Amino acid sequence: MKSKKIDELIAKIKSDTWDEKRIAGNALALVPTPKVVMALVSLLYSDNVDVRNATALALRKIRSKKAVPFLIEAIKRPRNKDHIGTLVYALETHDCSKYFLEIIKLALSVRPFVSASAVTILTKQGFWMKNKDVDKALKLLNNAILKGNIEADKSSDFKAYLMGLYEDEK
Repeated sequence: MKSKKIDELIAKIKSDTWDEKRIAGNALALVPTPKVVMALVSLLYSDNVDVRNATALALRKIRSKKAVPFLIEAIKRPRNKDHIGTLVYALETHDCSKYFLEIIKLALSVRPFVSASAVTILTKQGFWMKNKDVDKALKLLNNAILKGNIEADKSSDFKAYLMGLYEDEK
């Protein structure tokens, strides 16, 4: 795809309608060049939630490992806190093995879609962590329980998962 066409599609992601954003993102996902990935990554900084979502969906399809730290950063940005579901969903197709604690925090989210995507990442991807990381994850879980952010049945399953990781490392 020519550079001019890529620039046109990037502009369409910034358009007024969701359909134009989605179609442009899908078209860009078919051209997973470094230029396209970096152009999409820059759109994660948009003030427009639909631009960020269309961008995240395109990055999900592209599966570039270069996008992961930018998706994580966008998820952590305070102004995005109420609109991170699609960003987390995009991570499902990426290697998140370096982001164990970040994914744990997302799995403990009170937002069901965010939590479900993070749990999918935890169960389908391999993570390399140390006992101290599992200890930190257990502390995060205990804090979520104390705050009432997690249901009892989910917390026991989550604790069993974490304990299994701890025991596997010994």
